[in-house]
Amino acid sequence: MEALMEPTVVRARELQHIHRFHPPDACVVHVEAACFLLLHEEGGQLVARPG
Repeated sequence: MEALMEPTVVRARELQHIHRFHPPDACVVHVEAACFLLLHEEGGQLVARPG
């Protein structure tokens, strides 16, 4: 079972939606959600692999 605020692709999308009324550049939530999605988006698989 996941923790209440465990980062997931669904949760990252929800946070982007909730925070949609202010500029993304001024919001840490947008940055964190975008970074999470870049790393985890494709079917829940890790997309970026450490080099």
